[in-house]
Amino acid sequence: MLGVGALGGIQGPLNAILSNRVGILEGSFLVHLVGAIAGGIPLLLMMGGGLSRWQSVPWYSWIGGTFGILVIMAFNYSIPRIGIAQASVLFIVAQLAVNTIIGHFGWLEIPVRPIDLGRIVGMILLFIGAWLVVKPG
Repeated sequence: MLGVGALGGIQGPLNAILSNRVGILEGSFLVHLVGAIAGGIPLLLMMGGGLSRWQSVPWYSWIGGTFGILVIMAFNYSIPRIGIAQASVLFIVAQLAVNTIIGHFGWLEIPVRPIDLGRIVGMILLFIGAWLVVKPG
């Protein structure tokens, strides 16, 4: 995950360059198109892999694709305006807060991991760290 996180650090500026040139929605579309092609090539080589089971997927899980578009668009809009570190830390803090709640209740087929004092302290420290990164000068 650290390696993929590093790639994400490079992905944001690359996507922002693309969106600055062609537009935010257009850039998000192109990023996802390239991703679909890059993901489609191995699937072709695997003769479709598990795609034949697509009908067994709960209807609400399809919403993730829409969220992906919104995430890319938000980063593409935010990076040139507030900076990459600021955009990333706001995204990460919000994502971790929501994921902590999802994990606590076991929603969306995620194993239950109750919130305890250590996790609460960790979240408070995370919010303080985010504030230090985002605050002006």
